[in-house]
Amino acid sequence: MFSFFKRRTFRKDTYASMSYLLGFGLNDHILNAIFATYPNIWKTIDSDFAEGKSPMDSAVGVLTIALTYEIELRVPASDYGRMERYLLHNEGEPKTVLEKGIKTYFGQLVVQKDMKGVTEFMYTFSITEIIGALKGIGREERARRRMLKSIAELIE
Repeated sequence: MFSFFKRRTFRKDTYASMSYLLGFGLNDHILNAIFATYPNIWKTIDSDFAEGKSPMDSAVGVLTIALTYEIELRVPASDYGRMERYLLHNEGEPKTVLEKGIKTYFGQLVVQKDMKGVTEFMYTFSITEIIGALKGIGREERARRRMLKSIAELIE
């Protein structure tokens, strides 16, 4: 019985964290579109609850996956370089709502990392996934590179 209430609270906290990361209302249409497009997100959030993750880490994981998919599916490959320059170096103007949302997300992610609201692992995972997608690196290759980096860190 109490588990149900804890899980419900976790879901609400995760959703609130996602809204925060996207700029509290500024980009809630992106958040609503993500939930409409990817209805299985609640299953992922429930799995994060079962694994004992924090709502903020769960929010970062879900947003990373969803934003990466959105980049891969909806952004033309010819825009990747321009979008990456905008996100990382503030060069140019955003052309889409998605770009503005990701820029806000990156800023909020840095704040949460500095405040220890997000683990270093989730911060690095999120940034490298999204930038990797913008560099045209496939999902499997990004996962392989993360695995090799982790192995190298263990060996050192």
